[in-house]
Amino acid sequence: PVLMTRVTPITAITSSKFEFGFADAVVAGQVNVKATPSSTGADYAVIVRDTTHNTSIDMVTDGTTPTVELVAGTHGVTWTLAVAHNLMIAINEQDEAYFWVNNAFGGRIDGNGPDNDTTLGIWIYMQNRTTSSHPLDVDYVRVYAERVAL
Repeated sequence: PVLMTRVTPITAITSSKFEFGFADAVVAGQVNVKATPSSTGADYAVIVRDTTHNTSIDMVTDGTTPTVELVAGTHGVTWTLAVAHNLMIAINEQDEAYFWVNNAFGGRIDGNGPDNDTTLGIWIYMQNRTTSSHPLDVDYVRVYAERVAL
C-alpha cells in the first residue's frame, strides 16, 4: 500500500510529535521514543517528527518479530509552521518501507517493516509534549494498494 497526505501545522510546532503512516492498532503513539528507538505500537510504519529527540522528519517501523528501526530522513525538509507539507509512505510484502517528504526521497527500511500478514489501517497522530495545543490541518489523505498480495 501507498499512503499520501498534505498536512499543515497550524500553531506552535515546538514540543510536539506527529506520526503518519500505517498501524495495526490504536495506541497513544506508535513510536514511544524516537531517539532510541522504541515502540508503543506492535506493527507499524510511520513518518515521525518528535521534538523530544530532534526536529528531523524520519521514519520508524516495527514488525513485532523484526526489531524496531529508525531511518533518518535524507530529504532536507524543515517542518515549518503554517506551510503545507506533502508526505508519502509505501510498504510491501518483503517488510520494506519507503518514505518521501515534499516529493523528495526520505529513506528506506529493509525487512523490519510491519509483518506482511498483519492487517493495517491508516494512522495520523498529533501529540502535545506540553500543555500547548498543536493542531494539524490535514488537507487530504489518499491511499491505494494491490487488491491481492503478490
